[in-house]
Order: sequence, then C-alpha cells, then structure tokens
Amino acid sequence: MKKHGARYTPEEAEGRIPIVARRVALEAVDLVIALEKYPVTSHEIEHRVWSMVGLAGHLSRLCHVIWKYEGFERARHKDKV
Repeated sequence: MKKHGARYTPEEAEGRIPIVARRVALEAVDLVIALEKYPVTSHEIEHRVWSMVGLAGHLSRLCHVIWKYEGFERARHKDKV
C-alpha cells in the first residue's frame, strides 16, 4: 500500500481542528444521552462509540500535521544558528 503525504497544509489543519473537536464533544454528549436510553450492547451505542473513535483519529492526524511541521521548522532554524 502506497502512503501519501499529508492531506492538509498546517494552515488548513489548524482551521479544521476546532470544527472536529466540536464534533467530538457533540458526539460525546450524544453518547451520554443515548446511554440513558439504550443498553451498552446496542447498535446505537456502538455506532456512537465508533464515530467518536473515527473523529478522534481524524483530530489526532490534523494535530500531527501541525506538530510535524513545527518540528521541521524548529530543526531548520536550529541548523541555521
């Protein structure tokens, strides 16, 4: 399987982070509400948990784009000194 580079520039990733973080928070609230109505073993709960896992992974990848870029920038400036 061929790996590709980052899908987002650091600027694009930074703009998307608040949106994805908000979606994670809303999904967490939805999960808590659903737990009052459905058993943990239900499809409704499973769906919400997997949704949160996917969103958290996406958020992690967005942050990684920024952190990786910042690390490269720090290393580049350190080499020039």
